[in-house]
Parts: sequence; C-alpha cells; structure tokens
Amino acid sequence: MPARLLPDEDVLVGATESGRARVTAHNKDFMPIDARCRVSSRSHAGLVMVSSKTFPQSRGYVIAVTSALDALLAADGCIQPGGVVFLARSPGTGSGAVGQRIVPYLLQGVRAFGVEARAAQGAGASTIFP
Repeated sequence: MPARLLPDEDVLVGATESGRARVTAHNKDFMPIDARCRVSSRSHAGLVMVSSKTFPQSRGYVIAVTSALDALLAADGCIQPGGVVFLARSPGTGSGAVGQRIVPYLLQGVRAFGVEARAAQGAGASTIFP
C-alpha cells in the first residue's frame, strides 16, 4: 500500500498534537505556516529549519544534519513550543554514536503519520521528533 502524503500544515498539526517538533529543509514553505499560526494565536511544538547554505546537499549531508540534530537534542530547552530554530552545523561528525538518539524518532515519526520518506533533495517530506 503506498504511503499517504499529507500537506505541510497537516503534518505540523499532527506533530504538534504528538508533542513533536518538525524538522524541514523547506523553510520557504514553513515560515508562512509559522506566521499564520502566530497571527491566529495557534501554537505548534516547534520548527527546526535546515538551511541548504549551512547543509549543502552532498555525500556528507545526512551525517551533518544528523550530527547537528543530535547536538540540538542534547541541549535542554533548545526547541520551545511555537519556536523556530535554524539548525547549526556541529563542529564535527563525532563517532559512530552520532544519531543514536535521533534515528529511532525519525523512523517513528515517518511511520506515525504515514508520510512518505523522500530524499531531502526531492519533493519536501520532512521528519519529526519528540
């Protein structure tokens, strides 16, 4: 059975209902959604924006983003409800332990919402984590 694709706003609502922030490389799509939330006094669980300038798509893209997300999760209180965080590059990629906290959440988020996992270079799917 093919995966079901949801509009960006629906995925953000689902993430919020689950208490999860949304990670996306589609900043131009989500900044207006965040603005609409603010104007209508609705909140979301947080947005983590991945910039293509900070994380150019190359062979090291997945490791770089995963390392940065791992560092972000290690910092308490870094993702606030209704907040927007632009992901910063981690100083190094670290050891093989990089991403151990993140990968299970990414997979769980993809399964929970039936969102088709697509390459970041592709059509705009992003993942969520608690």
